[in-house]
Amino acid sequence: MRAVATARAAATREIHRRLLPVLIPELCTRLDALVVTDPDLGVAPLVWLGDGATGASPESVKAELVKLAYLRGLGADRLDLSTIPPERLRQLAMIARRSTPRALRQMAPERRYPILLAALAAAHTEIVDELVRLFDQALAGTDSRARDRLAARQAELVAADVGRLMLLVVNACVLSTTGYLEDAIAAQRADGHAVSDEAISHLSPGHYEPINPYGTLNFDVADVTKRPRRSLTRS
Repeated sequence: MRAVATARAAATREIHRRLLPVLIPELCTRLDALVVTDPDLGVAPLVWLGDGATGASPESVKAELVKLAYLRGLGADRLDLSTIPPERLRQLAMIARRSTPRALRQMAPERRYPILLAALAAAHTEIVDELVRLFDQALAGTDSRARDRLAARQAELVAADVGRLMLLVVNACVLSTTGYLEDAIAAQRADGHAVSDEAISHLSPGHYEPINPYGTLNFDVADVTKRPRRSLTRS
């Protein structure tokens, strides 16, 4: 056990030694502030940085952007930790996540500072990834809503087109029936029947019998307009 403890202490000193060029006094002061409760946040900044987004809402995106700006203000995006093996950095970041701010404050500086540096680097990577995910979800949601609106608009246009087609059919029927009514009235008067204008005013050309609601009707409009109307005499 003593040998293991000695090896761990030696490893801690070696990591601290490798990071000495990074650990300038100003940065050490800001690292210490990470584990002290911030009056505005109500928690230590390190705890705040570890709180993930609750959804893809604009508020969540804004909150993550504030964290990203805070980390960049600390220089987390410019930290050179290349002297420490990546696996060891992951282990140090895990220690930071599992430790309370108080426990971290009580650690010796040569152990605390490497842990906090690793935590900063990990937080920066995680928050950038989280922002990419949130933006992706937001864009997917926007695309889905846009598709729904487009489908609804297309349905409205189709309904409007159907309405216009129905109106065209009705007008065509009225036009056709009006011609036959004129022929019928003229025939009745030619035969000596009294057809008054008052009686004619009660006639309606809006008959629906000629309309075929099923199947397809194919015809040439130009040909139909030139074709003479059929005789009113029933054979």
